[in-house]
Amino acid sequence: MNNIQRRLTISTSSQKLFWALTSQVGLAALWIPATWAEETKLIFGFGFDYHKAIAIIASSQDRSVAGLCGNATPEWIGTTSRFTIELYEKGSLLVFEHNNGQDYTAVFSQRSYDWAMFLRSLRLLCETGKGLPFPHQHQ
Repeated sequence: MNNIQRRLTISTSSQKLFWALTSQVGLAALWIPATWAEETKLIFGFGFDYHKAIAIIASSQDRSVAGLCGNATPEWIGTTSRFTIELYEKGSLLVFEHNNGQDYTAVFSQRSYDWAMFLRSLRLLCETGKGLPFPHQHQ
C-alpha cells in the first residue's frame, strides 16, 4: 500500500490550526470553497457532479482529527487521513498521514502532489489569513 506522510511547522497556535482543519470556514479557505463541515462528516464539492465525502472517525480537541473517505474516485475510497498537532517552539508541528492507498498509480502521484498543495494552503491560511484553495493552489 502507498501511504503519504508529511511533517511541517506552522507559525500558529494549535487552536487555530485545529479550527482550520475542522471548521467549514477554515476548510473552505484552504481546500475548496464548496465545503460543508458537520461534526461527523466533511463534504468537498468539486463540481461536475463530483464530491469527496469524509467521515470523521476520531477527533481530539486542538490535537488531532482523522477521517475515512467514503465517496470519491475509487483510489480514495477507504483511505484514511490523520492530522496530528504537536507543540513546537515557534507554533505548531503538523504531522499528516494519508494511509491505505492502493498500489502505486498515476492517481497516487497526483494525490501526493495535491496534498502538498493543500498543506501549503493550510500554512498560508494560518500564517497570513489567506489560503490558496482549489483551483487556485497552483499559483
